[in-house]
Amino acid sequence: MALPTTLLLLSSVLAAACSNESTNSAASSTPNGSTSNEPFTLTMVDQFSQNQPPAEDDDFVKKVEAFTNTKLKITWIPGGNVNEKINAIIASGDMPQALIVFENKSTTLVNAVRSGVFWEIGPYLKDFPNLNKYLYPQVLDGIKIDGKIYSLYRSRPLIGDGVVYRKDWLDNLGLSQPKTVDELYNVIKAFTLNDPDKNGKNDTIGLVDESALRGFGYVLAIHGAPNEWEVKDGKLSPALFHPGYLEALKFYRRLYQEGLMNKDFSLQSRSQAHELLYKSQAGLRIGDPDMIIGIAAGSTNPNAKYDTFVRLKSTTGQERVFMSNGYTGNFFFPKSSIKTEADLKKVLGFFDKLSAPDMQTLFTWGIEGKHYSVKDGKAVVSPEQAAINSVVNNRRNEIQVVDGYQASLPGTRNPIDQAWLSAKQDMNNNVVPNPAISLISQTQTERGTELNQIIEDARVKFIIGELDENGWNNEVKKWRAAGGDKVIDEINELYQKMPK
Repeated sequence: MALPTTLLLLSSVLAAACSNESTNSAASSTPNGSTSNEPFTLTMVDQFSQNQPPAEDDDFVKKVEAFTNTKLKITWIPGGNVNEKINAIIASGDMPQALIVFENKSTTLVNAVRSGVFWEIGPYLKDFPNLNKYLYPQVLDGIKIDGKIYSLYRSRPLIGDGVVYRKDWLDNLGLSQPKTVDELYNVIKAFTLNDPDKNGKNDTIGLVDESALRGFGYVLAIHGAPNEWEVKDGKLSPALFHPGYLEALKFYRRLYQEGLMNKDFSLQSRSQAHELLYKSQAGLRIGDPDMIIGIAAGSTNPNAKYDTFVRLKSTTGQERVFMSNGYTGNFFFPKSSIKTEADLKKVLGFFDKLSAPDMQTLFTWGIEGKHYSVKDGKAVVSPEQAAINSVVNNRRNEIQVVDGYQASLPGTRNPIDQAWLSAKQDMNNNVVPNPAISLISQTQTERGTELNQIIEDARVKFIIGELDENGWNNEVKKWRAAGGDKVIDEINELYQKMPK
């Protein structure tokens, strides 16, 4: 199979490894009943999110390949325009055995599924003990297409939003971690106007965001809006219609008009936005709390101190955050490269072994003696090991499908890792689910890009002052007329058929 880019072996993109895994598992029976010790060659297309793709020779790959009895051939594609590249691979028909997809409800993907391009894997999951045990049922429900499971998701915590900020700046200003929306605004303002780095210059901004408005979901939640849809009078209504949606936009608009956020956010990519944090030009980022790992690792200021939180009292008085979909990217399994059920079981068998407790330890902690030590049956990370881990952990879980925190070796994490994990766990009981997460509107599938663009463009224009409230409302009407109302009708038709 001629894949679109140079094949690279899996390497240090894998976030952890332990040195005492038994490689005897390599000789165990394969899922289709074969007892052959010959490694199974697995081709995969996956994303790398760092500046350079993984190196070809690494200790991690040896441990993964030995444990799973697999020879991995992975085509790594960079993060920029990744969805277009994946769509091109699907359109070409020249696919690997495991293909990463990030827009798993896109027109291209859904049409491919309905055309029989990919294997339905739901009926097989019960035959793989680790997948059956460690994949979350509520996440599996969310990735279904027409009620069936066609992919394995790359697990992430169910809470995906929070705030990462400069703790040293907060301390310099004598402020405390914000507890309310107003206090969050005050911190952002102080980070901009009150010389938080104490260099005597007016050279900082409070909030940094990007063209995709990564922080918007969190801001929606703290302004009382629903998670994409809400049940209202027995029907589903989009978040777009909720008063909290406009209030969230006004929050951003205020920050923009007062110069408290990056003026060119609408033109900046995620990496460009993060550069402002690395260079100590910005002090606060709304997004996934585990961004603290990459931000701390990329900082050019050795004295910078970071912290993160999720809990914040909303404008309605509640502490709430949206439940994420629980994954980032899904592996689909093309029939063109997996010809038989036996071969499908081999591929699923790889991911099953990759999800075993030893592999969860591998992805969670690192190589024993290098990334962690074992004391009293627990993993312990020294400051020296934490320095190495900060790089490794920023590149983790590119292929792992379970979250690694269910059955890995217990232990004490480095402070950066513990910060984001604690922040998310602190809000586990305050998540707001999306009641329509598994529902697929045909109109949304066919015209979703156009419909989403109407709203995305209008959001930016409202924030930067090109639209007033009337202008915003007119754009919402435009969205409705372009197919939004049809989406609402289709989603509600499907919702009424769901078991209540």
